[in-house]
Amino acid sequence: TSDGTEQGGQWCYLPLLDRVRECRPADRAFVLAVCRRESRFPDLERQSRKLYRNSSGFWETELDYGLQMIHIPKGRVTIGDDQLHEHTGNCPSHSVILDDYWIGKYPITFDQYDTFAQQIGLELPPDEAWGRRRRPVIYVNSSEATDYANWLSGKLGLHFRLPLETEWEKAARGVDGRKYPWGNTLPTSRLANNNNRLRETVEVGSCPDGKSPYGCHDMAGNVWEWCADFYNPDSYDGIAIKKPSGLISETQRVFRGGSWFSNNEKCQVAYRDKYAPRYRFRDVGFRLVMEL
Repeated sequence: TSDGTEQGGQWCYLPLLDRVRECRPADRAFVLAVCRRESRFPDLERQSRKLYRNSSGFWETELDYGLQMIHIPKGRVTIGDDQLHEHTGNCPSHSVILDDYWIGKYPITFDQYDTFAQQIGLELPPDEAWGRRRRPVIYVNSSEATDYANWLSGKLGLHFRLPLETEWEKAARGVDGRKYPWGNTLPTSRLANNNNRLRETVEVGSCPDGKSPYGCHDMAGNVWEWCADFYNPDSYDGIAIKKPSGLISETQRVFRGGSWFSNNEKCQVAYRDKYAPRYRFRDVGFRLVMEL
């Protein structure tokens, strides 16, 4: 293609093929064969409709059921922000090392969740008459979000789950300690749907200028997102540099990212909020992590 990519069936390789169009046909065939043989994600490629490097330079895949997942590489990241109010339980900032994982490019939409609900006979969640389709699903509690992840795992033969809050935060801010997915400037209508400007959700991906360093959309505003962790306000005190294993209290579950109603502070990537996991809200949804 004109940008140097090769697309054929489920294959789409960018990093080694940006100059393939300059090759002789026999050389091009050889390079394509090497890419297929030495791919890093053989299990994923069997399920992928497409696998490629996105505009931010990270692996992205498109799967059935409308899923788009982005690869977050293994490495160290700073979690928390000492400048946020202590009542959010995010002090002190600290370093953790995370294994690589894949996270949803967007929150799960009504289209995606409704397919699940209809197939297993659940009542569809309400939409406040704002619309469904590509708007993020709302009025889903954390157990229902987990049920969706388990159903999807069975359908695709891959492992999906809610993200740990450290995984969510790394995907939202990258490794440079920024306050928002796009940087350190305050949110505007081009960057995020927050501050009750529109008084409702918008379709996922409506604020592309606000995407994270990895290319994840809607990680500030639109809907809060359930995480796998149960909330502990003291969990950041004296934490070791390691992969987190979850928190200790089981009365309130963490959600992250702020919503269409949230002020600027609550949309910062380090801000932690929580609620009882059985409740459903008009401004809380979720996205998924995929493990390989």
